[in-house]
Amino acid sequence: LIKTNLNLKKRNSIFKQLVLTLLTPVIVIITGIGIYNFKSEENRIIENRERHISQLKIEIREFIDFFDQTILEFEQDMSVIAKKHSDTLVNHIFLNTQFIEVANLDSIKKSLKMSPAVDIYIIDTNGVIVNTTYKRDLGLDFYGISPSFKTHFSKVWESGNFMEDRISMEMSTKLPKKYTYHSTKDKLYIVELGLYDMHSKNLVQLFTEKLDSIPVKYDDIDTLSLYFGKDNFVTYQGHDMVEDELFHATSVRDSGMVRTIEHELNGVIYSTMFILLDINQGYVVRVKYNNQKEVENIKRAFVQYGWLIIIFVIPIFLIIFWRARILSKPISVLLQKVDEIHKGNLDIKVPLIGNNEVTELSDHFNQMVEELKESRETLEDKVKERTLELEQKNKLIEATHNEIQDSINYAKRLQKAILPSVEEIQKHLPSILIYFQPKDVVSGDFFWFEHYNGYEFIAAADCTGHGVPGAMVSVVCNNALNRSLFEFSKISPENVLNNAREIIIDTFSNSDQDVKDGMDISLCRIDKKNKKLKFSGANNPLWIVRAENKLTPEQRAHKSTVIVDEWALIEFKGDKQPVGLHVSMSPFSCQDIDLLDGDVLYLFTDGYADQFGGVKGKKFMYKPFKKLLIANSLLPAEKQKSALHNTLIEWKSTNAQVDDICVLGVKI
Repeated sequence: LIKTNLNLKKRNSIFKQLVLTLLTPVIVIITGIGIYNFKSEENRIIENRERHISQLKIEIREFIDFFDQTILEFEQDMSVIAKKHSDTLVNHIFLNTQFIEVANLDSIKKSLKMSPAVDIYIIDTNGVIVNTTYKRDLGLDFYGISPSFKTHFSKVWESGNFMEDRISMEMSTKLPKKYTYHSTKDKLYIVELGLYDMHSKNLVQLFTEKLDSIPVKYDDIDTLSLYFGKDNFVTYQGHDMVEDELFHATSVRDSGMVRTIEHELNGVIYSTMFILLDINQGYVVRVKYNNQKEVENIKRAFVQYGWLIIIFVIPIFLIIFWRARILSKPISVLLQKVDEIHKGNLDIKVPLIGNNEVTELSDHFNQMVEELKESRETLEDKVKERTLELEQKNKLIEATHNEIQDSINYAKRLQKAILPSVEEIQKHLPSILIYFQPKDVVSGDFFWFEHYNGYEFIAAADCTGHGVPGAMVSVVCNNALNRSLFEFSKISPENVLNNAREIIIDTFSNSDQDVKDGMDISLCRIDKKNKKLKFSGANNPLWIVRAENKLTPEQRAHKSTVIVDEWALIEFKGDKQPVGLHVSMSPFSCQDIDLLDGDVLYLFTDGYADQFGGVKGKKFMYKPFKKLLIANSLLPAEKQKSALHNTLIEWKSTNAQVDDICVLGVKI
């Protein structure tokens, strides 16, 4: 199956090359012809519609001019009649407006021999029709309809004269109607007249028939609608306009730009075009196109493209496929043999078929197989030889590693033996906290405790280096502390450190070079009975967590003091020198401290505060370390230990531990 797929892949590669070389240009040319035909048809449709639109605009504009001139002649006669009736009503009948709201307007209309096509409206100062011959409009609030009426009526009252509007389409009756306005003498009412004209009605009907007949001339136009108006659109044809069409028509009226929208109905795409006529009344023409004819023309272009593909591309494809099979046959045989060689069979020969480049390739391949066979035999001998050497070296490395690991493990047992047991410390200091976390198997840090002469001596020490070198130094330093206390009876912390320094320097004095190894340490002597403490430090401090209300003013004001809620941490600094050989050595000092109930003592090395971690990969630092100890100082020793450990693990995350860590805590 692998061999067959490999052969097919190679044969297809030749086929693809022939397709790319011969068939692709043909497809590109045919596609170019198809695109050209499609674009040509598209441009023809666009040009045809532009020509139609130009003709429509001219035809509609000419008829609107004729319509406006004819309406204007009718309107002049209507204006004379309206002014006559309006003057009579204002200057005679309603000279006193006391009973104007209850007057019988129908009787007045009959007495003045007014046409039935004239309506009378009485409008008060609130813009409400309070009396009318057209009862359907009684109580109509013009101001509620549009703020523009208030502006219009204000002008009528201010003028006090007869005013009139042009004939306009009345939305309720769909008939042309003329409105006039005249303020009463006391300017409390407006007398409005509405006049219908049958000649105008006939003219509107003629205009509507003309507009409706225009689409008959064009087979791709379904309907043509004419909308006009400066504030609100109206139409003599009574054609509705949905909300989105109203938005586009208004936009065209305001901007003058032609807009076209499309929608689909029963599988046919319709285009609706909005066009502004460049005349003063804000006329917008809505033309709805049926795109079916254009769709058929475009489909015809695609069909032509399909026939070109069938006529030219498919025969060429079949010819290419036939030639590809002829060319790939000798290569397939070669690939079958190569596949067997690939599986490791170097005894096979590739047959020499024909007399061409493939034949020459097969011959060279046979020579290469012979060379590979010889190289493989040589390599197998060398591999056996190298494998034997590696096995011997690996055994030596493994033995050496085991010896080193055994030595380190033994050193760990020795170091553990010199450290005091937790049980022994708890006999004298029950609430002791010990968090001891070596960086490696063995540590340069150690903690030290002794009960001697009625005192508890406790220390946290950090020796030079870590791992095995640090552990060796810690043995020397631990021994120096023990000798100072028991052999030399130094019971004051500063004397213990001074004497330990002499022992350490003397121990390393046999070296050819000055050895400055030693330790940083915090050493306390606790007098539980009298609640007294003596502290001496070499580079390391002593921290005491104490109730905030028990601080002295000096302690409260000191910059190293940290206060969190009701608890504070006080710092007692050690001397700036190690216990060991140093450039400038001076006697260690001692600080006497009074202890209070509830105090918690903390001794530590620098490993915890120097651990890298967090989002930015920086050191933990001492101030956060202080706050951490304050926050957990009231917890039992084991819970404090867990808090320290969990915080460290979370802080360092994937970072490696950089130093040994030792933290001791004693609650008084």
